Amino acid sequence: MLELKQCPVCRGSGDWYTDRGEYKIFRCAECTLLYTSPVPDAEELAALYRDEWSVPAGQTYRHRNRPTRAWRLSLRAKKLRRLVSGDSLLEIGCGPGDFLRGARLAGFTRIAGVEPGDGEAEYTRNLGFAVHNQMFLEVDFADTRFDVIVSRQVIEHVLDPVAFLGAATALLRPGGCIMLETPCSSHFKARRAGKDWRYLWPPWHLNLFNEKSFAALFYRCGLEPVSFRRHIRKTYITAIARLASA
Repeated sequence: MLELKQCPVCRGSGDWYTDRGEYKIFRCAECTLLYTSPVPDAEELAALYRDEWSVPAGQTYRHRNRPTRAWRLSLRAKKLRRLVSGDSLLEIGCGPGDFLRGARLAGFTRIAGVEPGDGEAEYTRNLGFAVHNQMFLEVDFADTRFDVIVSRQVIEHVLDPVAFLGAATALLRPGGCIMLETPCSSHFKARRAGKDWRYLWPPWHLNLFNEKSFAALFYRCGLEPVSFRRHIRKTYITAIARLASA
């Protein structure tokens, strides 16, 4: 287990917020990120997900609304398509491929995914997509670059959000953009729930963002915020940023 002495995004000081068993949750005094300490190291975290969450290869996904989900997600993908001149997209944590299917409906033609879960990766490959069955930071993309990078419900799980987003930013083409989606710590449902908010869930959720903490993360990684959108029904925020102008 690793003790964090400062905010993993802006390196500011944190004030104790609440406890969850052996874990303490702090709120950064500078960027307002909610972060966990201590945290598992990379090996412990990988084992945690492998043992508790991995789906074995051969898993069959059955969801009667999955085509509808792809169509609904295509509306988001179309907004991203209008922000860039190219048609390549990478999703980090693509799961069973719903957003990738939506991206294909939206006109993206060069589409790839990263998914460490064996069953999810196998399923998505069978949909016709190129999928790297690894942890994102372990993938060798060589000279491949993307116009759009999407990561939904992932960044709250990573040990080092700056390293994660910095690696993603390095894969963008000039003029490219990134979309992140995660639970929103300043959502009205989160404020109403307070310290009982269900997304305060270490060691699964290590970092919880809002507009201010996302902006701090984007600027550290050479990105400029484009938009923030809070979802009404779900306690999520969708943040879009593009490469900062030279």
